Amino acid sequence: MNKFFLLVCFTIIACSSSFSQIIVGYNNPPAANCVNSNTIGTLVWQSPGNVSTSNDSRAFNISGQQGVTNYLQTTNFGFIIPPTCPTCVVTGVEASVERRAAFQPDVAILNNWLALTKSGAGYNYTVTPGNPPAIMNRALIVVIGIENGPRPLLEGGPINPPAAGNDSRDVISVTYGGVQMMQACEVTYSSIISGTNFWARNEIWFLNDAGITSAVGNQIVITNPGNSYEYVELVSAVSFQNVDQLAPVFASRTDTVVGNVNPFALGNPAPMLQGSCGVTSIVCGNPGSYVFNSGGASGLAGVNFIEGTDQNGLLIPGYGSSTPTMMTGHAIVPDGISGNVSPTYQYTGYAGNTPNRQVISMICVQRARDFDNQVRLIKGGIVSGNNLSISTTYPKTDAYQSYGGAGNLWGLSLSPSDVTASNFGFAMSSRVQNRQIEVDHIRMRIFFTNPLPVELIDFTGKRIDRNIELTWSTASENNNDYFELHRSEDAIQYQIVNTIDGAGTSNNILQYIYDDVDASETVINYYKIRQMDYNGNFKWYGPISVEPGERENSFNVFPNPAITSIQITNMNVIDQYYIYNNSGQLVQSGKMENDQINVDELTPGVYFISIADNGQKIKFLKF
Repeated sequence: MNKFFLLVCFTIIACSSSFSQIIVGYNNPPAANCVNSNTIGTLVWQSPGNVSTSNDSRAFNISGQQGVTNYLQTTNFGFIIPPTCPTCVVTGVEASVERRAAFQPDVAILNNWLALTKSGAGYNYTVTPGNPPAIMNRALIVVIGIENGPRPLLEGGPINPPAAGNDSRDVISVTYGGVQMMQACEVTYSSIISGTNFWARNEIWFLNDAGITSAVGNQIVITNPGNSYEYVELVSAVSFQNVDQLAPVFASRTDTVVGNVNPFALGNPAPMLQGSCGVTSIVCGNPGSYVFNSGGASGLAGVNFIEGTDQNGLLIPGYGSSTPTMMTGHAIVPDGISGNVSPTYQYTGYAGNTPNRQVISMICVQRARDFDNQVRLIKGGIVSGNNLSISTTYPKTDAYQSYGGAGNLWGLSLSPSDVTASNFGFAMSSRVQNRQIEVDHIRMRIFFTNPLPVELIDFTGKRIDRNIELTWSTASENNNDYFELHRSEDAIQYQIVNTIDGAGTSNNILQYIYDDVDASETVINYYKIRQMDYNGNFKWYGPISVEPGERENSFNVFPNPAITSIQITNMNVIDQYYIYNNSGQLVQSGKMENDQINVDELTPGVYFISIADNGQKIKFLKF
C-alpha cells in the first residue's frame, strides 16, 4: 500500500475582492477659488488666494484679533479620473495644510505672588487689566492652605462638639469680584494627635481672562462649611498672562506624608509642555519656613522653581494654638524644553519643630494655543462631512498638517464625479488665542481603488495518465473577458495552448479545468495564464511547473466552500486528518467518521487539510 500525505485548501466563505490603489495628487486650487466665507466665526481671512501655492505668501487674520476665523474655502482642484481606471471607486481624501502661528509667547508672570490678609469678608488682590496684544490671555490663581483641628471653641467650651475630628473644612466656593472660580487641584490629609484628628488642606483655584474681565471689584471670597473649631486659613494669589483659555490646566499632581520627612519631594512627577508654567504649594501643620531644595531644581534641565510666598498661620482669636506653614512657587518651562518635573521642598522649623502633616498640590498651566476649529470637505459647493480638526497647536514655523487619507471619506459618500467637480474642495476655520495665524498652502489628493479583474485563489497542474490537468480558481471576477493558457518547456519561450472564456463579472468562487493533451511526457512543462479584460488590459499569473511522468492521486474536498462539514472523496484509506489556518497553525485534528469532517466550529476563512497514512508525503494541493 502506498504511503501518502496530501494537502488541500478549502474555504468556509468566499474570499473578498482585491483592489489596486491609485493616488491622484497632490493638486493645488486656483487662487481665484480660494476665498473667505463668513458662514462661521468672526475673524476674516486676508489674502486667501495666497494659499494656492507654497511660496511664503500667506493668508492671515488681522494681527491682535482673538476668536474664531471664518472658513478659508478652496475648491476646483482639477482632479480627473485616471484613464487606466474607468471603474475606479473613491476610497479616501487627504487635505494637507501648511500653516504657522509665529507669535506664541511663554506663560509669564503678570502680577507677582502676594500673601493675602483677610479684609472683611475676603481677601483683596488686583489683576492688571487686559490690553491685547500686549497683555492678553490672563489667568488668576488662588492658593489656599488650611489647618483644622478638633478642639471646641475656647477652653471650657462644648464638651462634645458635633462631628469632632471629622471636619476637613473643605472649600466649596471661591469667587473673585463675584465671579465663580474653578477648582484646579485639591489635597487633604489627617493625622491623629492625642486621639483626635488634625487636618491639613491644600487647594488651587483658577479664573480665566473672561472671568477676570467680568469681575466687579477685586475681592476674593472663600466659602467652606467648616464648623467653629480651631482652624487657620492661609491664602496667596498670583496672576499670569499668555495662558490658554480653553484648556488652561493640562495636568495636576498631589502628594501627602505624615511625620518628619524632610526634604519632601513630589512623588509623582508632573508633565510640562514647552512654554508652560508649573504652579505649586506645600502646607505643613507646624510653624516654620520652606525653601525649594537645591536652588529650585525640578529634575528637568533648564527649569527651576521660584519661591512665591512663605506664610505662617495667623491664629483665629480663641481657636486654639495651631500655626501651620504654607509656601507657594512656580516654574516657567522655556520654549523648546518639555518633560517631567518634581520639585523638592525643604522645611525649617521654629523652636525645634519638625514637619508633621505635609500636603503638596501642583498644576501645569499651558500657554495659549492657536489650533483648528473646523476642518471639513466641500461637496457640491457645501461644507460637509466630519470635522477632522485636531487640538495640537500650530507650529511657529511653516509645516504641513495632513487630514484624512487612504480609507477616510470624512463621513461622506463620494463618487468620482463628486471629487472631479469644480465645487469640490476643502474648508478650514481656526481658533486664534495669540496675535495671528497664517496659512501658506492648501493641497489635496484623492485615493482611488480599482477592483482587480480577477482574484486568483490557486493555479495548479498535475499529470493524469498521458495528459496534464491544469486547474485554477477565482474568488471574484470583474469584466473578465477570457484566459490565455501558455506553455513552455524551458520557462523562456511560451506558446498559447488555448483560450478559455471568463465569467465576466462574478463574486462567487469559480473553478476552471483544462486538459493539455499535447504536453511532453519527458520534460518539465511550465504554464502561465494571461487574463484579459474587456477593455484590453491584462495580467499574468504563474508560472507553475509539472514534472515529467508525475502521477497524482485523484481526490477532492466537497463541498468547497464548506459551511458545517466536508467530505474527502476518491481516497482509499484515511488514517488521520489535520486542519491548519492560513498562518500554518493547527486548529483541528482527528479521525474521519463516515468520510465526514465537521468544520462547524471553524471561523470563516481559508484553511488547509492534510490527510496522512503512515506519514509519507506525496503531494500538496490547494482548492
